Amino acid sequence: MQLHSWNVDFACWCSYKYLNSGPGAVGGAFIHEKHHEKNVDRFAGWWGYDKQTRFKMEKGFKPMAGAEGWQLSTPSLFLYAAHRAALEIIADAGWDAIQAKRKQQNNYLWYLLNEMEHQAIKKTIEFITPADELAREARYLC
Repeated sequence: MQLHSWNVDFACWCSYKYLNSGPGAVGGAFIHEKHHEKNVDRFAGWWGYDKQTRFKMEKGFKPMAGAEGWQLSTPSLFLYAAHRAALEIIADAGWDAIQAKRKQQNNYLWYLLNEMEHQAIKKTIEFITPADELAREARYLC
């Protein structure tokens, strides 16, 4: 991902679905540096509060500079453990093997969808994902 060079303002992701880490687990956010110094409305979280004055417990919210100022809180230890276990499984399987399996499953799904071509159900579904494998792959590279 080249979020900064693509001039993306904000992006977020979580580990809930694809890393099986569970609800409330580790997530992330990208905030383009052009927004770091702006006074933008945000959730005020403990970990985003200025480190130098955090424990003074003063009224108001003084965010840290940069993306750190957008941090909210810390997930529970159990969620970190689930996240680590998921990352270990992915590391053991290997990213190339996971991507090969993803490609195989996508191709099988499209095979099944094409088999429905003459059935009434296909007429009620609008596919917005390209049917062409190379076109789908290009979307993953964006």
